[in-house]
Amino acid sequence: MAEVLDEIIQFENENTVLDFKSIQYEKSTYHSLLKDLISMANAKTKDDKYIIIGVKLKPDGKREFLGLTDDLIDDATYQQLVSNNIEPELHFIYYPHEYEKKTFGIFKIFNCHDQPYMMKKDYFKLKVGESFIRKGSHQTRLTRKDIDFYIEQK
Repeated sequence: MAEVLDEIIQFENENTVLDFKSIQYEKSTYHSLLKDLISMANAKTKDDKYIIIGVKLKPDGKREFLGLTDDLIDDATYQQLVSNNIEPELHFIYYPHEYEKKTFGIFKIFNCHDQPYMMKKDYFKLKVGESFIRKGSHQTRLTRKDIDFYIEQK
C-alpha cells in the first residue's frame, strides 16, 4: 500500500476519489473536514477514497510536497467529530505516511455502502440534513437525481 500512496502523492491529479490539502484540519476548520468527508463518502464509486494532507497544488498544475508542519492529529479526535455529526456511520481512518523524508496525513474513506451521508445536527455553517457529493475534482450539494441513484443501487 505504501508504494501505491507514494505514486498517488507524486503523480495523481485530484479526482472523484482523491483530494489534496496543504494543512491538517484544525478545530476552526472542522466544518470543512465534515463537508469533505461527506462529499467523498457520497461519490458514486465503491472505490476507497483519499484526502492527503501536506500536498499543495499550484495554479500551474505542479505540486509542492509540504508534509505536516505540526504533529499528526490523533485519529480518535476526528473519529469522535465525525461520529457526533455525520449519519449514517462513515468509515475512515487517519494515519501518517512517510514520503521523501516528510510525513503526510492520510484520510482513507472506505466501505461507503450506505449513501447518502449527511449532517445529523447543526455544526458551525453546516445544517442538519445537508449533504454533499464529490464529482471530479469539486464538490457540490446533493441533488434529487443523486438520491435517486442511491435508491436504485440498494
